[in-house]
Amino acid sequence: MNKYITKGINFLKEITEWMRVIFVFAIMAGLLFNDPFGVLANITKLLSNFSDHGLSALIAVLVVMLWSKK
Repeated sequence: MNKYITKGINFLKEITEWMRVIFVFAIMAGLLFNDPFGVLANITKLLSNFSDHGLSALIAVLVVMLWSKK
């Protein structure tokens, strides 16, 4: 049973790493090619929502920063 749980956790870690790579690629493409995927516009909307909601936004930003660190 532990073997399957370990495999599942490793699979989720691998998917998360791929999602990070794709996210960084989308940001770089947005900076270089005038935002073809709309990622920068969505990040801008997200940050404007953070400024409207105060403390909960700060906590969310901190969680994202901790998640992005290894």
